[in-house]
Amino acid sequence: MKPYQHIRKYIEDRGLKFGYIAKEAGYSKQTLSAMLNGKRKIYIDDVIKLCKVLGAQPNDLIVLDEDSEVS
Repeated sequence: MKPYQHIRKYIEDRGLKFGYIAKEAGYSKQTLSAMLNGKRKIYIDDVIKLCKVLGAQPNDLIVLDEDSEVS
């Protein structure tokens, strides 16, 4: 699973709305959507913003496993 897929799953598993996450992190809905669909790179600054909004640690959002791909 790619890192953006882990982040998307983390949000979905908690039943959170993507619009709410986007607003709280300072993104448009379109930008967050692009990030979580692999159409826009997710940078460390993005991970930090998302962690703050979600009350998560970076390793909660970015999980590297045998199937992880970097792109």
